[in-house]
Amino acid sequence: LSDGITAAVSPDGAMAAATTSSSSSDDVTAELLISIIPRMDFDAPATNATIPPNLSNRIEEMASSLESVHGERRDYVASPQLAGSWRLLYSNGPEIANLAARLPFGFALGPT
Repeated sequence: LSDGITAAVSPDGAMAAATTSSSSSDDVTAELLISIIPRMDFDAPATNATIPPNLSNRIEEMASSLESVHGERRDYVASPQLAGSWRLLYSNGPEIANLAARLPFGFALGPT
């Protein structure tokens, strides 16, 4: 991702976060991050265009904190730990945020 953040969860509850920002928050866990991302209508992902700015900022800070603890971004596609279907929970990527903001009935994103 460039200039953005994406959080996703697999059916078994595993969580992945990738981000390009930085933060100094302590004691952030993937479970805590997932718990503050609101569940949207139609199972659409939450975006920085559909939730309050203070919550969006908090999500991005927490994801950044997780990345700083777990190291630099790697080749996630090749990781066997991330094999399988995932559901997008949050994104500030413009392509997702624009869809979420412009579709009056929301949208649903299938397994990715």
